[in-house]
Amino acid sequence: MMTLKICLLILSILSCVLSSCTIESIEPSHSYKVRHHQGIPKCCDIKNSDNCSFPDVDFMHVATATPIFNETYFNEIVRQIDSSYTKKLTFKVSYPLTVKPGTCKAGVLTVTENLVDVYGQCCGIIPYFSCSQKSAYFKHTDPQGTYYIYEYPFINGIGKVADSVIVKFFNITADIQPLFKAPSKQLVNQHHNYAALKFK
Repeated sequence: MMTLKICLLILSILSCVLSSCTIESIEPSHSYKVRHHQGIPKCCDIKNSDNCSFPDVDFMHVATATPIFNETYFNEIVRQIDSSYTKKLTFKVSYPLTVKPGTCKAGVLTVTENLVDVYGQCCGIIPYFSCSQKSAYFKHTDPQGTYYIYEYPFINGIGKVADSVIVKFFNITADIQPLFKAPSKQLVNQHHNYAALKFK
């Protein structure tokens, strides 16, 4: 009985060690726009005689490849996926902001997210050296986005967001980092672009 248990344990360990998952195809599905809001808007009370100044407004959004379906298979094959899909993106912006009395200003980052289907198989020695078809899908973000500054009325402590208008916008390119280190000392190319603009 003990011998049987030991054999089963060994087979279980071997199954984990010798099992492998591969990719047969990667197929982009569709894209869509996503908005990421800056947090708390910057408002200026209508009773103020002068504009309100906010010298350091910071925004940051981090985007990585994220499994939507079958996370287990995705985690097995993520290192096999081209780095253009799995790169880590950091969108950063820092700027001073001037807000007129009786108004609020808020920032919104708009980016494009893409859904990608992955098809492949996983093979192992249990049961009887079998392989099974696998699929997953995940999302990744384009490195180019647009940052919008909205202005809207601020009356009696209430922001009229429905009446907001775009007063400024600019394109922003994310700082790109590889999800994994390359095998050699060279890393996947990194691109840095930090925006620091002044808004009136």
